[in-house]
Amino acid sequence: MSTRSPGTHPVRPALSADDPQEIGGCRLHARLGSGGMAVVYLAHTRGGRPIALKVVREGFAADPGFRLRFAGAG
Repeated sequence: MSTRSPGTHPVRPALSADDPQEIGGCRLHARLGSGGMAVVYLAHTRGGRPIALKVVREGFAADPGFRLRFAGAG
């Protein structure tokens, strides 16, 4: 059972000093989560649309096999 009021949004962790403020023209607002492969941010496009932006960790991004599998997951 949720403890928040209807129509409210959950509190998201603020960006840390290590987090970027912007990626690819999208302004980051909060960190939604992180795991072994990536960090996911709440971001907004230049037009103001909210999106979840996944940033793959460097070790995976440098792996051509992973990049090929990730590109096919879309």
